[in-house]
Amino acid sequence: TGSVVTVDINEAGASILSTKITIDATEKTSYTAAVPVVISDTSLAFNAEMTVDIDGVDSGGVAAGLKIMLIGDLT
Repeated sequence: TGSVVTVDINEAGASILSTKITIDATEKTSYTAAVPVVISDTSLAFNAEMTVDIDGVDSGGVAAGLKIMLIGDLT
């Protein structure tokens, strides 16, 4: 058992998510999260500094080895 892991992604210190990424207890991805992620900033600045915040830590080790992939196209 565990709790939900909550992750935020920031561009130059500001969140790009209006609804943060959650990984539900016993899940390995956010794909089937009870609350889906909503990306509010889909146009990232070239060479922007990106940071990741873990806003909610689980108690069951769900977040151990957490990996985040940002996939997009340069336009």
